[in-house]
Amino acid sequence: MAENKEKHTQNTKILVSIIIGLVLAAILLAYDVGLFTLGKDTSQYAILILFLARIIIASVILYLFTITGAFRRLVSGEAKLIDLVLTTVLTLAISLYGNYGGVEVNGVLVNFRDVGVILAGLLGGPIVGLIVGIVSGFLRFLQGGIVAVPCMIGTTLAGLLSGIAIRLWKGKLTAVRAIIIALIVELLHVIVIFPIYVLSMGTMTVDQVLSTIAFCVPVMCVVTPLSVAIFACIVRKYECVGRTAIEKLSWSKLTRK
Repeated sequence: MAENKEKHTQNTKILVSIIIGLVLAAILLAYDVGLFTLGKDTSQYAILILFLARIIIASVILYLFTITGAFRRLVSGEAKLIDLVLTTVLTLAISLYGNYGGVEVNGVLVNFRDVGVILAGLLGGPIVGLIVGIVSGFLRFLQGGIVAVPCMIGTTLAGLLSGIAIRLWKGKLTAVRAIIIALIVELLHVIVIFPIYVLSMGTMTVDQVLSTIAFCVPVMCVVTPLSVAIFACIVRKYECVGRTAIEKLSWSKLTRK
């Protein structure tokens, strides 16, 4: 009886998640096709609301992933190669969604690309995080722009640092730790790598750098930490989410049927 009730509850959560995701997807699709816009004088609040809507969709996808057998094998350290490939593809998709769903402000693309990369590191360890970071960073580099290089470097480091962090925490992820690693990644990205590069290359003035930082930091330092914290809350019932790096598993174990 209890088992049937639990299954019914889980099915209800899945249905609600799908409905929420579809509604938000419809709203964002209307924005993306130009049915409504944020206007020329885009405010931080407008971008924040837009990003939060996109993040909720990503969170729905993550929740649906956490109830699969692949995720259970990941957190138990019994992952197969296909499970790691699925994790890599999923987190890369979220990263690309965060990148191409960004908003350009004063020549700088404000986005939440680092969310997927950080999740890759937390789920798959340094190797998976680095792979997703490199691919996502390189695709951002191909988009061009004056901040293409620092964005590529920052995104790559995001995957590596989050993978190292989950190892140091022995796989135990909490909302507080999620917020900490996300803030470290974003502040390193926006306040250290970005200004050093553009000022050394002479592509932006000090005033332009400061105004860009002032605009981007509040948005990115809210959206990214909140997104990773939501993920931490979703998986809080698991003792460990970090025992999944490929270096912890033998090749024979990964390729078993």
